[in-house]
Amino acid sequence: WHDRNGRVVDASVSATRLLGSDPARLHGHGLLERVHVADRPAFLKAVSDVAATGHPATVPLRLHVEAGRVDGARLIHAEMRAHRIANGPHAATAVVAVTRDMTEHHRHAEELERARAEAERADAIKGRFLANVTHELRTPLNAIIGFSEVLAGEGAPSLSADQARDYAGIIGASGHHLLGVVNTL
Repeated sequence: WHDRNGRVVDASVSATRLLGSDPARLHGHGLLERVHVADRPAFLKAVSDVAATGHPATVPLRLHVEAGRVDGARLIHAEMRAHRIANGPHAATAVVAVTRDMTEHHRHAEELERARAEAERADAIKGRFLANVTHELRTPLNAIIGFSEVLAGEGAPSLSADQARDYAGIIGASGHHLLGVVNTL
């Protein structure tokens, strides 16, 4: 339970288990001191807005936990859902917040993001590889096709024996180059 200024009026056993602390240490600004400094404005605004408007709010937070936790974590990712309550033991304070540990969810999201980035990187590498391979195949194929068309075309009888031998040599070298590329692949 919070007052409209974010001070803890009462803390449940679950909250104390989550933070690894006894309830008395969370009262007042004890919880606020556990909220990561960068997340404190969002925490205080959410509690204040819920108290003022009555509209529920959900806020992602990072919380510092006691070293005695079983998992040994020092900073956890959490999600706080705050609601205004009109009746109950602390009705005058009006805001109750339920906070849950989202560390595993956050870790999983980071792993998915890393996997997506790696897949994009692999796709880019594949694209560059295919561009290089097609260039290496296309260049000698153009020579083979071009010079074989010259040798088989109407101008072939007017070629000297040396020119025909040069063209056949270019065709042979291009064919060997292609065979080397294919063998490499």
